[in-house]
Amino acid sequence: MKIFTLIAVSAMVSLVGCASVNVSDEKLLDKAETATGIVQSNLTVVPGSKEATAMHLYYKVQDKQSNVYKCYYMKAMFSESDALCTKLNADGSEEKISTNCNELLKAAGKC
Repeated sequence: MKIFTLIAVSAMVSLVGCASVNVSDEKLLDKAETATGIVQSNLTVVPGSKEATAMHLYYKVQDKQSNVYKCYYMKAMFSESDALCTKLNADGSEEKISTNCNELLKAAGKC
């Protein structure tokens, strides 16, 4: 019984992991467009920036003005999230939001 459970769990983990890696750049740019408000045609995925874990995909996009955004996206077998993107400063640190600050943004350290 333990071996069957181990095999089933291993199969589930490998299937979930595959879901995160197999996401097209077009799909990531579409998600980043919604998160950043920048038209998809003005964004590119930064080469070599994709990092996948079991269900999460971290990637960076760059706009035509050379602004870089760090994005997070989650995809499991039958569900996926919207992307969350944060603009990065020239030194690679996250840009702080100073306007329209609410309690949720304060708790996230964004303002």
